Amino acid sequence: VEAAYDGLIEAYGALGADENRLRVLRRKRDFVDSILEKFRLSVQEAEILHALGETKEMLDVLARTLPLAEVTDEPAWREARDQFAEEAAFIANEQEDGSAGINLLRALAAMEAKGAPSQALRRYNQASALAENRFSDTRLAVELLEEARLLEPTDPDTIANLDRILDATEQYPKKVALLRDLADLALASKQEE
Repeated sequence: VEAAYDGLIEAYGALGADENRLRVLRRKRDFVDSILEKFRLSVQEAEILHALGETKEMLDVLARTLPLAEVTDEPAWREARDQFAEEAAFIANEQEDGSAGINLLRALAAMEAKGAPSQALRRYNQASALAENRFSDTRLAVELLEEARLLEPTDPDTIANLDRILDATEQYPKKVALLRDLADLALASKQEE
């Protein structure tokens, strides 16, 4: 039965019949037992809705899908969460203020913080870049990077991004605090040796 669904989804995709592809995909998602497969199919649903220009419905699907995510280092789940993040970034880029997509990335990062910290750091940095570059919201960009630092205070990408934004926006008191914190962490690390 699963192979029949897959064949229909592929055929409708090849024909460009996205509405039919969406209908079959939703039926398959209701049929499968695997949480990973349900998650993947929901992300595919979001992709199709994006192609159809149904941004609000796409956002609803992603918001309902996020709680299904399992935070493991298993490659299949890492890949599925990466695909989810890609769709969240798409929605952030297409919205006027991008907040919904950025919030999805932030929520995914918070989920991944314990089980997949390197992915969580990437999500925080990705959300920060969207906030800064697409929406000129440096306050939110800094906030997201500060959340990333709570996870890994010395992550080089996070530090570089935070330092750059603080310089560009002339937030010198925050920059001084960042440099003090990094110096304290380096000193503490050296004393532990």
